[in-house]
Amino acid sequence: CAAVQAEKALVGQAAAKLDLTAISALAVADTEPWDDIHASGAYRRLVGARLAARTLKKALAMKGIA
Repeated sequence: CAAVQAEKALVGQAAAKLDLTAISALAVADTEPWDDIHASGAYRRLVGARLAARTLKKALAMKGIA
């Protein structure tokens, strides 16, 4: 599962060494979002990865880490 891979990429790592873009891509890698008139599945995956990266960055900032 990609989310497990993303979690493993986070655990035990120094915040300064985290590649949030790569980790966020791992988090959505196994997803299969649908296409419809509003957005393609690829776009939904891209947005999901960006939201994950933003959330991780904010969580680190809240803890005073980043």
